[in-house]
Amino acid sequence: MHNLQLWIFIFLFLSGCGKGFKKDSTSLETTRPEISPDLYTINQDYLIRLNQHRNSRGLRPLVYNSSIEEEALKHSRSMALYTTSFGHIGFGRRCKRIQTKLGPISGCGEVVAMGQKTAFLALKSWLNSDGHRKEIENPDYTHTAIALYRSQNGTPYWTQIFIEK
Repeated sequence: MHNLQLWIFIFLFLSGCGKGFKKDSTSLETTRPEISPDLYTINQDYLIRLNQHRNSRGLRPLVYNSSIEEEALKHSRSMALYTTSFGHIGFGRRCKRIQTKLGPISGCGEVVAMGQKTAFLALKSWLNSDGHRKEIENPDYTHTAIALYRSQNGTPYWTQIFIEK
């Protein structure tokens, strides 16, 4: 069953479409035309809600980046498949891989969640936690992405990574 889910995910990932996010002036890649409609929609809807929250706090909006999403997805998948513990193990390596792809970054942060059925519920739970809210409201961050991977029993694992570029 697990292999079937993985193949479905790969098929959807490779056959997806989308208009992408608005590009910013830093020339980092901000579109993702090959993303599956579901993951694209999750990121786009989440980014709107996240930036509404940040705007209400007088913070600049964050810009989506597909390289960040790739690292977030790898971590969500590792947690969902139990190849790593739930948490932030390997966080430094994820930040280094992002830096290798995007060039120098000044900061990197991460939040993870397990069990929330939607990205909005994950955001809500993070905002109810002082440490997680501090990451989300960090005024220095410029780019982000969120990823979801479901375990074999359907439990959602969320990872959001932030960078300062």
